[in-house]
Amino acid sequence: VARITYALEAYGDAIAARDLSALRDVRSPVTPAESAMLKEGRLTVRFSNLDVSIDGSAARVRCQRAVVANGKTISSGPSDVRLTRRPEGWVITDIR
Repeated sequence: VARITYALEAYGDAIAARDLSALRDVRSPVTPAESAMLKEGRLTVRFSNLDVSIDGSAARVRCQRAVVANGKTISSGPSDVRLTRRPEGWVITDIR
């Protein structure tokens, strides 16, 4: 669970840092919308209230996701995040 939490935090950190390489380390594939977020600047994405379930090399996280731009929340609500365990660690494969 700690490594899954780390992957979600690393995703948010990559968006905030506008670092495509770091984003690719924890997200596969990077969507066009996520690439656009990197260009907008001063965006943060945070996940909270994590409910993690793991089944072998697959994980599902039901949580709350908040997207904040320039200190103002632009979207917030429930999310369903899917991850896959790879040799390099957990990688986010889908966010709904």
